[in-house]
Amino acid sequence: MLYLKTKLRQFKWLWRNRREVASFQATNNAEIFSRIYAENVWGKTLNIERQRPFFSGSGSHDVQVVSRYVDAVSRWAQSIDAPLSAMDIGCGDFNIGSALLSHFSRYTAADVVPELIQHNREEWQDAGVDFLVLDITSDIIPYADVLLVREVFQHLSNADIIHALQNIQGSCKYLILTESRPAGPEFVPNLDKPTGVGTRSQFGSGVNVLCPPFSLECQSINLILSQPRGDRRLDTVVYEMV
Repeated sequence: MLYLKTKLRQFKWLWRNRREVASFQATNNAEIFSRIYAENVWGKTLNIERQRPFFSGSGSHDVQVVSRYVDAVSRWAQSIDAPLSAMDIGCGDFNIGSALLSHFSRYTAADVVPELIQHNREEWQDAGVDFLVLDITSDIIPYADVLLVREVFQHLSNADIIHALQNIQGSCKYLILTESRPAGPEFVPNLDKPTGVGTRSQFGSGVNVLCPPFSLECQSINLILSQPRGDRRLDTVVYEMV
């Protein structure tokens, strides 16, 4: 019954948003997300007057959400008895990465939007960060001890997530993945959506990389943070990779 209800919500969401979804279809992910930033899609409330040329949304600027995430990741990093390099994929406007970089021996930040990366290079030129243009779904990921992927998969189609997980395998020792899910204990994972606008939480689903059609291979799983966010929960999980 839960599956049928969620599938119906998915169908209704896709139908209601069909024009917007269709308008954001492009030949590649760089074009899709470049347009999202150019049109300030994620900043319609907090960045309404375009005070920031690139704005990654409330999830990257809610003080309580961000501070708890930074605290959880930094405490985990300190628990590892070795210096750790980090690759932050989907770094966005770097509001979160700027608070994390001091906890790692080397910090590389990547995003699929070229204009955003150029802006970050200029704004954070003295931070000692390497900024890369990178599509997690199609590009080779330079190796780092820790791969940080925060609220990226929720915007990708299942096919893109499958490609991303294939690229991640072998690119890091630890994957720290953050995704939102319905607040209740049970939900239908991984119902599909087109890459771009909207997230699965809008029709009651969420990403679980251990459930079909995904099959992330890992040695251990460590939930380091689960925090409420509206009618959802935001889970941050450390996967020790094979």
